[in-house]
Amino acid sequence: MTVEFPDPGERADESSEAAIVRWQARLNLPRPMVLELIDDVLETFGQANPIGDDLLREFSSRHRQAWHILISTQSNQKDLAEAQMATRTMALVLGYKTAAGAEDKAALARKLGMDKQTVNKCAINFREKLGLPPEAGERCAAARANMKQARLKQLTNQTNHE
Repeated sequence: MTVEFPDPGERADESSEAAIVRWQARLNLPRPMVLELIDDVLETFGQANPIGDDLLREFSSRHRQAWHILISTQSNQKDLAEAQMATRTMALVLGYKTAAGAEDKAALARKLGMDKQTVNKCAINFREKLGLPPEAGERCAAARANMKQARLKQLTNQTNHE
């Protein structure tokens, strides 16, 4: 069997046959062994998913869930401004600050001309439905419930003293 070596001065043809010839020359192996090596490399690296199919399915499922939550939220809103707020808030909750157009909920509320509480309620709704953890500096549900009870108690005490 004769092996043809590409001329080193010429640019090698990028066809698969040229690649096989180059591998034969570099590794000093017969053609069947090179083909077996290529098959092994393709089996090991070429067709394997480095992320993992289960992780991709989970990501896809959460992505669809986020869209579903956003669309169902928007269907209950009164006007275009609220629908826009929901879209931008979802982007902010998912960490896409550039797409949201703001660094945090307060800045987003100012930009949209809405109350911070409106944006915050929407963000908490999205975050809880998506199963995301609270943001840094944000209270958990139990802490918010405790604050609510303390505030209601404070309001009741104020009303009784007047």
